[in-house]
Amino acid sequence: MENNENNCDNYLIVIKDIKPAAKHHYLVIPRKHIVDAKCLTNADKPLVELMIEQGKTLIQEKSNGDLLDSRFLFHWPPFHSVPHLHLHVIFPTREMSFINRILFKPNTWWCVSADYVLQRIST
Repeated sequence: MENNENNCDNYLIVIKDIKPAAKHHYLVIPRKHIVDAKCLTNADKPLVELMIEQGKTLIQEKSNGDLLDSRFLFHWPPFHSVPHLHLHVIFPTREMSFINRILFKPNTWWCVSADYVLQRIST
């Protein structure tokens, strides 16, 4: 899988979250059905990397491109309400409410960072 704009259209869908945690909150969803982040394998690494790159592109397009003020998160089972893999791209994090900072806190029982997922499937 090459990492280019056409592949984003072929492999991914991007939608706004219906309950945004910040000014910009998007879901990057693979067209291929994968139940959740725990189901990912090393073979899915290019897809996850493409999802992350699409999130970074959103940040560049919608804001000043400050990756340090963003979160890239996956729900961690059993804490997901939709049984289809999706990456939360949230920015700017400085505008998140106290509750949303807790709900979308990286590397908890219910949310993990994209970096954690990549590390987990790379071993």
